[in-house]
Amino acid sequence: MMQTPDTRREATKTKKYVYGISIPIIALLGILSWYHATHQARTEIANENLTKESLEETTPEIQEETIKHVTTPDEVRGIYWTANSAGGKRGQELLKYMKKTGLNTVVIDLKLDNGTLAYIPKNPELKKYAQEKPVVQDFPTLLKQLKEKNIYRIARIAVMRDTTFAKLNPYQALLRGNHKIWRDKTGAGWVDPASPLVAKYAKALARDAYDMGFDEIQFDYVRFASDGALSTITYSQYDRKKPKYEIMRIFFSDMGSLREEKIPISFDVFGMTFWSTSDFNIGQRLEDAFPNADYISPMVYPSHYPPNFQGFKNPALARSEERRVGKECRS
Repeated sequence: MMQTPDTRREATKTKKYVYGISIPIIALLGILSWYHATHQARTEIANENLTKESLEETTPEIQEETIKHVTTPDEVRGIYWTANSAGGKRGQELLKYMKKTGLNTVVIDLKLDNGTLAYIPKNPELKKYAQEKPVVQDFPTLLKQLKEKNIYRIARIAVMRDTTFAKLNPYQALLRGNHKIWRDKTGAGWVDPASPLVAKYAKALARDAYDMGFDEIQFDYVRFASDGALSTITYSQYDRKKPKYEIMRIFFSDMGSLREEKIPISFDVFGMTFWSTSDFNIGQRLEDAFPNADYISPMVYPSHYPPNFQGFKNPALARSEERRVGKECRS
């Protein structure tokens, strides 16, 4: 198409007009774009700060309460609680009784008589040995109540006499010839004292109890079985080559290593171990237990001495026999 001078002038005006309008529009669009980007950035920063403030307010740092332990009293005046007592109203009654009578120490079972844990363990590896509905639902609260009364708290762990552990770990237990769990005259199952797993379990329980708030760990039934058809026992771990006291010496030493972790420990032993260096065929000697413990608790009940011990036909009746003889002599 052929352009005339007039047409060219109109085209030039149009271009100038378009250029003239485009520049302000582009500038305006740039300003709008800058404003939008700046506003969005400020909004994102504000939202981020708001989120941080909200998290700080709604999710404060949670710190586990530091467990405070009671030091051992200079004079221990204690009482024993079963797990059932600790988990029920009886525990509160006994707590009042203790303060009324001046008792300052309590020994509490961690296990039921069949070996099942009577509480909810902190260590998840121990939960398979616990009751589904433990009789002691809240040990930490009970231990705190005892701490407030300045009562020294001892956790009692029955080690070798443990039906629950024996059932779950039959090849760490005492067995009969048919490979069923051997039981003593009360019907309780026993574990093999030579089993490393038994020692590991005992130490794990000790740590769990101490971390929960107990001040001392007391190991009971730290020996070979003594009652029942002993001749029918098949040991799953013990090879019968070493003396029984050598097996128990290893166990005492292993438990004694807990003291390196600042965990006070004690052993319950038969009272007759104070009279002789014999292990009485149960592997228990004072000379092996004493160096590995903070405290030793000798069981001096008259019923715990065998017939003819120290010349008494029936030690449980020895006191009454002495009185009768003395009375006959005076008459």
